[in-house]
Amino acid sequence: LHEQIEGAFEVVMEQMPRAGMKERVIVFIHYLLKSGKATEREVGQAVRRINEAKGAEIMETAYDKILNKGLQQGLQQGSQQTALKMTLRLLRKRFGRIESRTEAKVVSLSTEKLEELGEALLDFEKPEDLKTWLKEHSAK
Repeated sequence: LHEQIEGAFEVVMEQMPRAGMKERVIVFIHYLLKSGKATEREVGQAVRRINEAKGAEIMETAYDKILNKGLQQGLQQGSQQTALKMTLRLLRKRFGRIESRTEAKVVSLSTEKLEELGEALLDFEKPEDLKTWLKEHSAK
């Protein structure tokens, strides 16, 4: 596997002759992680081997940046899912069943808008209040 990964790195180097080392490394690491051809651990090991062989310290830095970016995206998605789950629970507790169109509009809201809705729904008296709020805040 390590030989295949190193071979893939050589292909990226050849295919991107005008790109800087940093761009090549980022493309290479993204390819390996997204393709599922190697685990994070295997990619990390390959990066270290290539660093030793080629003296390309930039690879490890790029690899760390990509992993951190992925971690941040995961945390943001988790935050959005938590806000969505809580908001839907509160809406269902307050009004019972929610129309599917209305629920779809709630699901499409950003984390920030979900948090605003969670606060606003404390003042809602009827399901129409939710529809009005969504009309006023979905386009913004």
